[in-house]
Amino acid sequence: MVGIIKGSEHALNCAEGVLDRPNYLRLSHRSDRNIANQRGILYDIFEIYTKFKRQRRHHDVADRTQAIIKVLRSQSFPGQQVDYLYVDEAQDNLLIDAFVLRRLCRNPNGLFWAVDTAQIISAGNSFRFDDLKAFLYRMEQNIPVSSAGASLHQPTMFQLAINHRSHGGIVNCANSVIELITRFWPNTIDNLQPEKVMLDGPKPVFFTGWDKDTVRYEQFLFGAMGSHIEFGAQQCILVRDEAARQKLREQVGDIGVGLIMTLYESKGLEFNNVLLYNFFEDSVVDLSCWRIVLNGVEGEEHAPNFGRDEARYAGLKLLYVGITRARKNIQIVDMSDKSYPMLAFWTSRNLVQKCTPGTHCGNEKNANIS
Repeated sequence: MVGIIKGSEHALNCAEGVLDRPNYLRLSHRSDRNIANQRGILYDIFEIYTKFKRQRRHHDVADRTQAIIKVLRSQSFPGQQVDYLYVDEAQDNLLIDAFVLRRLCRNPNGLFWAVDTAQIISAGNSFRFDDLKAFLYRMEQNIPVSSAGASLHQPTMFQLAINHRSHGGIVNCANSVIELITRFWPNTIDNLQPEKVMLDGPKPVFFTGWDKDTVRYEQFLFGAMGSHIEFGAQQCILVRDEAARQKLREQVGDIGVGLIMTLYESKGLEFNNVLLYNFFEDSVVDLSCWRIVLNGVEGEEHAPNFGRDEARYAGLKLLYVGITRARKNIQIVDMSDKSYPMLAFWTSRNLVQKCTPGTHCGNEKNANIS
């Protein structure tokens, strides 16, 4: 709702800063792609949300930006503009935020935007770099050349194709998740070349097969002798949400595990060693829905093409964020049957090391996060 109805270029051109129902329903399927057939219901929800927010005198991020835009349009720029502006994690902004940022910079050729659309995990965000490029170009067309102070150029894009943070074991696994997203949800993220690496490294270790009722969770968090692992700047346990974090703390107790973060909190951070804990078990998507990824197993069709809903799409992007937090080692611990489709997909491509009870999982250092 926020990304399209209030935060898009279409909304920016509406008198109240809000896309009305008829225009929202007429949007092409490339806008708001994952729920294009449910727009009438969504607009009903938006109206309820707006009424609820107004009654409580609350504001959201789009309200904040629209208030700033109203001031910028009613008077000359208040203060000193800059000549160059560098925007990192630009995908976390609304398009109307880009309008404000552009007004901060007097040089139309002085803006640099860093984007990774696969890391968009906030609800309602439908950002694409191509949309930002087109939006900025149309903005410049509406600014007289004399006031802009420079000739108008179409924004250009280049890809940072070499990953200098992680090694091949982690990057190849992450690339496979992007492949699934672009295959089953085309045009939802920017279609770029797979990242390359300078060095190879250990594959992610996937722990599975333990009995959920008898497993000792600390065996995945501590070394063989039971000594504490110092979690901190170099190590992190990632869980889906706050409820999953509290559940894990109850299971392991107060045993020195300091840094348990939700995937949303971890975004933008990086650690040498990461343990991704019960990602599939804590998913709202059931096993039958996760089976869509089995269609990515080469040479066979293992599952019907279920509807490509938002929950699975968002789940794969969360998975990508979790994997790419690791620089050196990543462990994936999941006892749920819901993890099987993704494990089968990765195993078919030899992208993970599967570790089951009684098996040797290679280098103990990698297997125990140290």
